[in-house]
Amino acid sequence: MIFGANLLDEFNEVSLSKLICFPISNQELMRRERGGDSAIRYFMVDCRKTDLYRRGNVPGSFSLDCQLMVDAPDQFAIGVNSLKKYKSDQRPDDHYCFIGYGDELDDQHMVMVVARLLAEGTQHLCVLDGGFKALHGYLSSINQLGKLHSHDPIICELCGGHGGEHSHAGVLSLVSRLSKAVVSKGTTMKGKMTEMVNSRSMPEGITMHVSAKDRHGKKYRKSSQQVFSIDGESSEDELPHSSSVYTLKGEEKEKLLLASFMSQPEVIESFECRELIGDKQLPAHIALTRTHMHILRDCVDQPGYATTTARLLLSTVYNVTCRKKIPEVLTFKFGYETEIGEPTITSIHRFYIPKAGECAKAVKHAIYAIRPLPDEGKEDERPSTGAGLENFSL
Repeated sequence: MIFGANLLDEFNEVSLSKLICFPISNQELMRRERGGDSAIRYFMVDCRKTDLYRRGNVPGSFSLDCQLMVDAPDQFAIGVNSLKKYKSDQRPDDHYCFIGYGDELDDQHMVMVVARLLAEGTQHLCVLDGGFKALHGYLSSINQLGKLHSHDPIICELCGGHGGEHSHAGVLSLVSRLSKAVVSKGTTMKGKMTEMVNSRSMPEGITMHVSAKDRHGKKYRKSSQQVFSIDGESSEDELPHSSSVYTLKGEEKEKLLLASFMSQPEVIESFECRELIGDKQLPAHIALTRTHMHILRDCVDQPGYATTTARLLLSTVYNVTCRKKIPEVLTFKFGYETEIGEPTITSIHRFYIPKAGECAKAVKHAIYAIRPLPDEGKEDERPSTGAGLENFSL
């Protein structure tokens, strides 16, 4: 018996050792909300983006966009302070119940927030099992979607076929997507047929030689130990200035207290460095979270402060190169591979890092932690995104 309800049937497959806090089911949440004399009440915190919250939410829930913890720490701090003050003033005895998207990848920021609150000693925390998606499905199954606040089936992404006009729009959307797919496939087949006709119409006496452009089958990929490599030459001409594809725009740069940022629970490693841009060396810091690599450039005119110049997904690390003559210089290339195996580099950053070996190892471990395990017997069949350990060889 947990919280006065038998949940064995609802969570018989949950491994408690893998849970950051205890989950509650939709049925349990609705029972507690209906029961006015219940000893336990939940203060619901909706962790989705604000625009999704406005399209439908649980009445009385508090909106806290958890992604702001990474994107805008200052705004997130204001939101958390407002959350704590409201709860202490209005609902001091209620238990926190965090409502996410219902998707493991989308809910990673919510997990980070819960972990942070637990580290601060906050008690009575739980999460809604399956998030808002599961709650929406449950209410839909019992025809109680009207219990949601500001819910409109026409604009609700989870409704699908609910509502006549929305159902019709969904069918039209599906037909539109299928039409585009057929047209795209037809164009591709037309091009292939043209190439085939042209190749067969050549004179018999001409022998064709293999061309670098003729690629059949799967492109050769680097072995599983080559994301990190030692470059003896490291031509400076091939290294452009730090790209701005994944770099924060000038107006989005925020000045923050460096010590405060580094002390956040989600920052797992940090390294002092100098960012190399052309012939300039700018004092900076690299901070690693579970999913991102942050580049913080020191404020020369204000010691102890830094500006966030880039926030890059670790899943897009394509290559990390170490110079043979100067091992402290690391070059990070970010990008992905296309469907035919062509590498596309979107961003390059170069640093002089006194603890370069430790930094490379930390990046490797972080990538390994987020890399999905391959299916048995299908190690190399998964399409590459440019991330992973393929280019590491420590």
